[in-house]
Parts: sequence; structure tokens; C-alpha cells
Amino acid sequence: MPIKPRKARKPGTIKGLKVKMWRAVVAAEEAMYAALEKDDFDRAIRANTALTQAGAQYYKILEASDVERRLQLLERLRTATTAMAKVG
Repeated sequence: MPIKPRKARKPGTIKGLKVKMWRAVVAAEEAMYAALEKDDFDRAIRANTALTQAGAQYYKILEASDVERRLQLLERLRTATTAMAKVG
């Protein structure tokens, strides 16, 4: 059975990516604990690696989100300052 190509998607947002990455962090953590409960240490190590990688990427997304927020604030301040300078 042939695989159908997916429809083109709209570009994602940082907010949407943050949600998806957090879900990946939680899923990796749950997989790690489930493996430890079964004494499956190989799987627990792989899940721990996934957790570490997902956590690192989530942190990068948080940083990008913070930079985006600060940039928007600076742009609003610049617009307000420019408007005030034209009035004054």
C-alpha cells in the first residue's frame, strides 16, 4: 500500500513547538520510570538519553521564546518613543 504524502502545513509557532517539546519531555520521563520499574536498565538509559535531549531542546525553545518576547517589547517601546518624538 503506497504512502500518501502529507498536505503542506502552515509554519509552526514557538508556542506550539514549546507544547510539543514539553510533551516529549514528559513522555521520555514516563518511559524512563516505566523501564526502571521493570528493571529494564538498557531501556531506562535510552529513555534517559531521550529525556536529556528533549530537555535541552526545550530549554533552547524557552530561550528563543524569551528573546522573541523581549524583541516585541523593544519594538513597541521604539514605536511609542518615535510617536512621542513626532508629537513633541
